[in-house]
Amino acid sequence: MCICPVYALQLPTSGLLSTFVSTMSSLHRPPPLQAFAPPFMSTARRLPNPPVARRPRNLLAYIATDSRLPDTDLPPAPTRIQLARLRRHLLRMSSASPKPAGDLPNLPKPPASPAAPGRRPRQYSEEERRARSERIRAKWQDPEWRAAMLAKRKEPDVLSRSRESARKLWKDPEHRAMQRAARLGRPAPNKGVSPSASTRLRMSVARKGVPKTEETRKRMSAAKRNRPEGDEWPRLISESKKGKTREYFQMRKEFRALYKDLKLWSDSYRTTHGRLPRAKTYESTVAPMMLFRIKRYLVLRDALGDDDPEIKREIIARS
Repeated sequence: MCICPVYALQLPTSGLLSTFVSTMSSLHRPPPLQAFAPPFMSTARRLPNPPVARRPRNLLAYIATDSRLPDTDLPPAPTRIQLARLRRHLLRMSSASPKPAGDLPNLPKPPASPAAPGRRPRQYSEEERRARSERIRAKWQDPEWRAAMLAKRKEPDVLSRSRESARKLWKDPEHRAMQRAARLGRPAPNKGVSPSASTRLRMSVARKGVPKTEETRKRMSAAKRNRPEGDEWPRLISESKKGKTREYFQMRKEFRALYKDLKLWSDSYRTTHGRLPRAKTYESTVAPMMLFRIKRYLVLRDALGDDDPEIKREIIARS
């Protein structure tokens, strides 16, 4: 293989070379270099195709006749970069020419063109990032711009695209690992904030009828097992119930129910008169049913006050 120094063509060293030389020498004059120039190298007006008698018999020259210039003075010699581009263009156009596997031999590489904006991710410096952040913050301070941006976020198509992109991101293991590492050690954004009533209702409806998994059951069972004190907790519960019958627990339940009802009445009386009601006030103002409940409360208090420490604390707090 060899390179033609005039036309920058890759030619075989076999008998085809003599055929090429005889073909080119048979022409009246060699066509100007613009005749072989692809459209991106030609700046002159495109002329109509020459007559059939003037068309060269060479395949590559025939392809290039669409952009031939009038036979005037020869143009200036092309640069090596233009020759390289011309050679690549002719190799792409000719189906008979073999495709080179690597770089083209004996020709310099064209200079790397600057990347078009948006095709490659640009690396911003810290100062540029800070300036961009300040400009965006200043835009959000404008009420009109802020209202327009917030209105766009509520559009159905925008919301659907945002949800779909978020779902795809969270399915990516790398994105999940990155978010987990970024949030490690930071408190949750909703920590200490109780959900609203509508949110709790939606959560309840979503969880209704859903069976618990085996892992959840094991975790709940382990949480209800012995407390950190070991056997001390069951022993204390057993001692608190020792010697107490079912009637005792029923009396205590009744006492606590009466205590809550009477507390509401006494608190309202204290708010109105500034003091707790006296015994003669009960007999003169309350209804008979209310008076019966007060007497029942006093009986249960005397019966349970010495045995139940919680009831003792309630009595002391009310006295």
